[in-house]
Amino acid sequence: ARKKLRQHQQQQQQGAETVAVAPSPAPAPTSEGPLSPSGTVSGSLLSLAKNQMLEARRQAIAAGMAAKSAREAFEEVLASAEKQGKEIGRAVYEQVRESAAAQAEEARTLAKEATDSSPMAMTNASSPPPPTLPPPQLPRPE
Repeated sequence: ARKKLRQHQQQQQQGAETVAVAPSPAPAPTSEGPLSPSGTVSGSLLSLAKNQMLEARRQAIAAGMAAKSAREAFEEVLASAEKQGKEIGRAVYEQVRESAAAQAEEARTLAKEATDSSPMAMTNASSPPPPTLPPPQLPRPE
């Protein structure tokens, strides 16, 4: 550990011996550029900046309108898909319901025909129905 500490101290001393070079200062402002010698912005530069700002504003408004119309179109497609899905679901439900009603009616008709044509039906008509058994009791797991 002492050896590592000595190495670290030596590295710090070597780093302190090196001289850091500071960057050169920025050049002094000249009369060339956006500022006039009196320090004001020229009229043509101000006009150019205003035109660029107005153009950026127009583009931002157009982008906002495009985004709004895209969102509305997406919502319409989504609502249309949902509406179609509900309509298809209702149609399938109605088909299943009609099919179930037809099967139930057919089952009732077959049951009635079976009881009417059975010779035992006439003898059993005067007797009471057979007793029903309670459901079996299953052991509970512990």
